[in-house]
Amino acid sequence: MTESPDRSGTTLGPYELIRLIGRGGMGEVYEATDTRLGRAIALKILRPEVVQDAERKARFEREAKALAALNHPGIVTIHSFETIDDVTFFTMEKITGQPLTDIIRDEGRMSVERVLELGIPIADALATAHKQGIAHRDVKPDNIIVGPKGEVTVLDFGLAKLATSTFDTMDDSGSATASIHATVEGRIFGTVHYMSPEQAQGGETNATTDVFSLGVVLYEMATGTSPFSGDTALSKLSSILKDDPDRMREYNDEVPVELERIIRRCLEKEPDRRWQTAIDVRNELDILRDEIARGSISDSESNPETAATTTGSANGGSSGMNRITVALSIVAVGLIAFWLGGRGEQLPPPTDADNNESMQAHTSIAAPEGYEVMKASISPDGQLVCLRTRKKVSAAEAAAEESLLDRVYLHLRNLDSFETRLIPGSASNVFHRFSPDGKALFFVQYNEDPSLPVKLMRLDLSADVPPVLVSTLPRGLIGYNEEAFGVRGFTWSGDDTLVFMTEKPYEVVRLNATNGIEIARLPITFDTPLQPNEVLCELAPNRIMFAVNYYNERGFNQDLYWIDPTTAENGRVLANAPYGKLVGSDQLAFTRGATLYTTEFDPTTMTASNQPTPVLSDVRTINSWSGGIFDIADNGTLIYLPGGVQGGERLIWNYDREGNASRMPFKPLALEEGISVSDDGEKFLTVNTNNANLNWDMLKGTYDPARIRTFAAFPDRDAFRPAVSRDGRLAVVKVHTTVPSRLSELQLYDMDTGRSLGTITTTELEDLYPLDLSPDNQEVLYNLMNRQTNNGRMHVLSAKDGADTNGTPKPLVQTEANYNRAEWSPDGRMLAFISTESGQSEAFISTYDENGLGRIQPVSNGLAQSLGWMQPDGEPLQLLYYSDRTEFSRTVEPDESGITLGPITPTGRTLHQDDLEFDVDMSGRIHVIRKGDNERPANRAQIITNRFPPRTGDIR
Repeated sequence: MTESPDRSGTTLGPYELIRLIGRGGMGEVYEATDTRLGRAIALKILRPEVVQDAERKARFEREAKALAALNHPGIVTIHSFETIDDVTFFTMEKITGQPLTDIIRDEGRMSVERVLELGIPIADALATAHKQGIAHRDVKPDNIIVGPKGEVTVLDFGLAKLATSTFDTMDDSGSATASIHATVEGRIFGTVHYMSPEQAQGGETNATTDVFSLGVVLYEMATGTSPFSGDTALSKLSSILKDDPDRMREYNDEVPVELERIIRRCLEKEPDRRWQTAIDVRNELDILRDEIARGSISDSESNPETAATTTGSANGGSSGMNRITVALSIVAVGLIAFWLGGRGEQLPPPTDADNNESMQAHTSIAAPEGYEVMKASISPDGQLVCLRTRKKVSAAEAAAEESLLDRVYLHLRNLDSFETRLIPGSASNVFHRFSPDGKALFFVQYNEDPSLPVKLMRLDLSADVPPVLVSTLPRGLIGYNEEAFGVRGFTWSGDDTLVFMTEKPYEVVRLNATNGIEIARLPITFDTPLQPNEVLCELAPNRIMFAVNYYNERGFNQDLYWIDPTTAENGRVLANAPYGKLVGSDQLAFTRGATLYTTEFDPTTMTASNQPTPVLSDVRTINSWSGGIFDIADNGTLIYLPGGVQGGERLIWNYDREGNASRMPFKPLALEEGISVSDDGEKFLTVNTNNANLNWDMLKGTYDPARIRTFAAFPDRDAFRPAVSRDGRLAVVKVHTTVPSRLSELQLYDMDTGRSLGTITTTELEDLYPLDLSPDNQEVLYNLMNRQTNNGRMHVLSAKDGADTNGTPKPLVQTEANYNRAEWSPDGRMLAFISTESGQSEAFISTYDENGLGRIQPVSNGLAQSLGWMQPDGEPLQLLYYSDRTEFSRTVEPDESGITLGPITPTGRTLHQDDLEFDVDMSGRIHVIRKGDNERPANRAQIITNRFPPRTGDIR
């Protein structure tokens, strides 16, 4: 299913559209042929709203004519600007090559020679436009193509606005207003990562705007990372407005001070302090290239650590360069304040204490062919990498599989080799860790059968032998929950003891690493109620660090704790840190969001300083409410997956009856579990992670007017899994907390006022998942689920006169299975549901009355992953179900003998691969939550050798 019809194979006047090349914020680009000239071209169709009125269309036509007059090999040639059959489009030169985005991703940080090789022609192309008074306004790697012979072309001047204040070439009163309101889908022109401060604030844009964006591109080319941090668009904009970039030598020690000076001047916050046009940048880069060729740059001048501190000349000459010193500031000020407790504390500027900086080397390890990377770890000697991987399969294979773990494996890669090898027998692993001496890899294999234990396996790394079974372990010792925190796992105490932790009851358990025999098990008492997450590392002899979470008046919290496994004595190491590792003997490395920090650690008191120093950003996280995962070898080598916070840029989309997808006019959000829609499709509830306290809040949305706002939020609990009534008057919401007690409850809400009508039912032993409200709003259908097996039974409870806490639940089925979706028919006489009772997820239907379910009939005759009712005006009642993202329909009619089902009929609608949760209204419109671009699978692991001081002593 596509956002708009693919026109490939059709004609537009004299142009034959061959294939769709890509889509962007302004329209679609096709490879095409001009049949009059037999010329291959690119044809860009503008979206109707981009040229929706005559004035706006005239402005684009003026710009097209100005661009067409540009004559430069590095600027794509505009052939025409036309409108045919109410379709407005550009025709332009067809360019072949590789986007600079892909080159930066593949090459990482570039050599100085490579930066100049590409940077000079980019600046030269922009300089030509600036001479003619044209500013690009969307300079970014995606708009720069490098051809097969190294030729560079700048694309998409379609966002260009004839500059006024700098060049005074035309009268365009209100240009500042135009830059704010001439938007696509409500966005300011430009791309967030490459916006200048004035662009981010909706101010006037001109040539200096392009200079700033060019500086960001050059910085990324030279360092492999962005000069401004941020896990969301908002935090990225905040960083652009407030933060100074890191020193480039933090990421590439070959960057000469001259290049850093040029780029830093591009990135000045005030436009007047920047190079004024790309002509200045091109000239400076030219001078630098010539000086490098002549060998006139000395070592002291090239090295900002030893270069003399002098004042640079106003015209930016290459002699007398000033030393670049910047306060390292990676995350936006607001985010830092939050993580430090929101009480005005500030991070101090970092020091230049990394004595091993000149020895650092950055490299990447690509995912094995046919796999994606889920986690990366490194052996104590820093020579062997273990990748936890997931095999890529087709959508049909993924839909049919019973468990994702069936295609999760371990791969090993020696850093002296180019070969990544699969560990035989490693399928269904959930946790792994190297032994302290690096001679073995221990991992845990999970079994989906809840009656079977998990396996502790050992792989001898000194011989070519398969893994062997050490012992079987109780499932509760591992605590597998990959969608949340992963696995509690284990770590080492000394060279021969493994330490585990359990939950409810809380215990610390020691096992002999040779045979898996339990050594001792001690109960744990915490000073405050909390829940253990992953067991992380050994801090000192008989001192183990682990992560915890808990709720309090500030919201959802994650801290680092220590425990003595021989006494169960414990205490807090550091607050507001979801994940950490020991560095050397007196430093702690930890993450908050996607940013990695270090701070001082006192091995005597087992506490860390709350004055951290940022190290780098873009560490991949599994969701928007946890921290990035990384590993550090004894020699100080760092390994992590790049990619930043996942899940913070999700959108709401709709599909119409024909299968056309439309993005709804709501901002990107950290949307989590569930979306539920009223029958008329006008009201919906969904779930979002609150950035202020990391809790899950309920959001209410409407389409007319288009708005979304907080509906239900709690300072110390999560609200999620909504079920909206058919008339949109009521909603049932799950409210959940883990500590001080693990409590699950269903609450009834008034949709119009947002007022809670009370608690329907509560349990501490199991989980409650609301499924539906009866059409008369008198009953609530929910799943009562076993936390250990993730299976349960459907129940009905009365909701008459509001919440009924004294009612008796009525079970509808006797077989325990996963009932993840169920809905009453519009008249309440039938109930359709999804069940895994047969061993796979299938759809069923039954009559329903006060006695419960009647005869249950299969609907899907095979795999079904979700369902919904539909009955547009004048059409029979239909039950829709989805298999492998493809929609099927069956007519449904109750009769005296039960239910008559029509034939299974494909509707022609197919969901997008990035669609997550969805619901269907009675008109047949599908409402979906779609993943953001930042949730693509990880395809590489990033390694920085000698990034930290080596570890000394006995603790590994």
